[in-house]
Amino acid sequence: PFVDTSNCTSLSGYYNGCSSLVYMQNLDTSNVINLKTFANQCTSLKSFPLIDTRKVTYMSNMCYNCRAMTSIPCLDMGAVTSATDIFYQCTALVYALIKNIGKSSLATYDFSGASVWGTGGEENRQSLIDSLITYSYDRASAGMATATIKLSANTKALLTEEEIAQITAKGFTIS
Repeated sequence: PFVDTSNCTSLSGYYNGCSSLVYMQNLDTSNVINLKTFANQCTSLKSFPLIDTRKVTYMSNMCYNCRAMTSIPCLDMGAVTSATDIFYQCTALVYALIKNIGKSSLATYDFSGASVWGTGGEENRQSLIDSLITYSYDRASAGMATATIKLSANTKALLTEEEIAQITAKGFTIS
């Protein structure tokens, strides 16, 4: 059955601990600002639905320990101010398209838990490049302080020196 979430502002803890969940229904998240611990410990979840995260400010522990998840079609992090341990132990996540990294006041974006993001083929690598270069916010042009993007060693190794220079020029440090 369809769950009407169109008026929800918080889905914190939604699907928390659903270790047998393999498929997640589409949810109307257009008014949601809190996704803290959303899909936390969903160890059997293989993919993430396309959800509207333009208003979300809290994403801490979102998709924490989703070890089977391989793809996230699109997340907008433009309003996010809290994202601690997002994608932590997402050891199968190869494709993630993330928009507006750097648009909010968040100083550190830690994606190091997605230890294989961008590996396994050109489409996966392109999701990494699109997230970090094409769709990231230009903090430098906006006069904002430099933000840090933490990546796993596997993911960082996929970036060329030229790509790292482009990311740096937009006001980020890769670590």
